[in-house]
Amino acid sequence: MYQLAHDIFSDDMKQEPTRAGFGRGLKAAGEANEAVVALCADLTESTQMHLFKEAFPKRFVEIGVAEQNLVTVASGMARA
Repeated sequence: MYQLAHDIFSDDMKQEPTRAGFGRGLKAAGEANEAVVALCADLTESTQMHLFKEAFPKRFVEIGVAEQNLVTVASGMARA
């Protein structure tokens, strides 16, 4: 369980992009559960999914710039 920083409202609070936390969280989810897979629409670096890709290359699928196709592939994988 993650706790909020005690100085969350301080002007000195260190901030980072949400995507950095997403990348770390996705990798942590992959470490905790081998059923977790990641699909990406050509945004691996931007969304920090490269952390997951490097750790679990066989569970990472690059769909390319085809978001509608990505949703279809994800639906099929979930169904399977």
